[in-house]
Amino acid sequence: MLAWALLAGAAAATLAWGWVALVSGAGAVLDHPLDEPTAEPVGPLAGVTVVVPGRDEADHLPQTLQELLAQDTRRPHRVVFVDDASSDATPEAVAGLAAAFGDRLLPVRNEQEPPRGWVGKCWAIQRGLAAAGLLADGPVEDAAPADPGGSGGDWLLFTDADIHHAPDLVRAAAAHAEARGADVLALVPRLVFGGFGERLVQLQLVVALSVMLPLKKAVDPGRPEALTGGAFILVRRRLYAAAGGHAAVRGEVVEDLKLGQALKAAGGRMAVAVAGERLWCRMYDGWADQWEGLTKNAYPGLDRRPLVAAGLGAATLVCNVGPAAYLPAALALAGSGGGAAAWVAAGVAMLALALQAASADAARRLCGLRWWWALSVPAGSAAYLAILAASAWRCTFGGNLWKGRRYPAPPAAE
Repeated sequence: MLAWALLAGAAAATLAWGWVALVSGAGAVLDHPLDEPTAEPVGPLAGVTVVVPGRDEADHLPQTLQELLAQDTRRPHRVVFVDDASSDATPEAVAGLAAAFGDRLLPVRNEQEPPRGWVGKCWAIQRGLAAAGLLADGPVEDAAPADPGGSGGDWLLFTDADIHHAPDLVRAAAAHAEARGADVLALVPRLVFGGFGERLVQLQLVVALSVMLPLKKAVDPGRPEALTGGAFILVRRRLYAAAGGHAAVRGEVVEDLKLGQALKAAGGRMAVAVAGERLWCRMYDGWADQWEGLTKNAYPGLDRRPLVAAGLGAATLVCNVGPAAYLPAALALAGSGGGAAAWVAAGVAMLALALQAASADAARRLCGLRWWWALSVPAGSAAYLAILAASAWRCTFGGNLWKGRRYPAPPAAE
């Protein structure tokens, strides 16, 4: 019976990873690099307004904000930085940059806590848009994006305060989107890691996202899926207004993904590209920061659906973690006279591990990690299961915690 149970688990894992490796197109994003920057054409170019929310980011801003302000482009562009009630030296860092760059930087200090129903990042962005004159008249918490008028062809760029941008990135990104007739461009950054725990967990996150949100669905106008992340979302103002802006996702902790879905639902055509060395970040500063950040996102990213979370957890245990246990167990059973079923189970478990590593290889290359990290799926998935369980518990019973704010648990989706 044990041999047959091991064989069933190994077979399930083989089928799942075989589909990922051979059918899903999970690694297709590597085939879509950001175009090399070209000389900008003569004549008027669509402008870019960059909106950057930040809270206690004094360690990053002297470099990251300056990189945005000093972009090499002929496009009219300005940066709106929203200091979301920082308690560190963020105001001083921003003041120094404002003195150096003048009108190109609009600093906004937000000391108003998010109104009921708003999460902090969305509220900070809303306040920044209001200060920049990009919202319609009325109370800020209820204001929709202003009608851009004319062609509405100017761009809004949403990025985070800890993201690093190459000098030619805005030029390259806008040209990439315009060449494809896209209304939205999401760029995939290169991740930089500080330690073993960051590599182990974040690689599995990249693998999971590539499976759950494959590029071919994200760029299909007929599909609702999006592949947008907080590192870089470039969107036409007219589409952003049509989708309702960040007010439409005001209560979403994973607002970047939900914004992408709203933009597609409003008729936006999406492009996705890998930025390579031109866009990079370290997502979390050590294990504790990573734990807080991922427990913030894991369960809300599943729309707080307990059955979906339970199903995903079970599938992860059987297909991701299981093969690393099935193989030694089957070999031990076969060596002690477990019969042909045990030997078959061992062989199928080896095939599952090989397909698993092949599927993880694209994510491993995207993250710039050594070859053997493709073998880390079982250990990384086990760690992520703990994060998912903690996220579900926190969001259900304690409220979600991020950047010093705790958000009450809303009702679970039906």
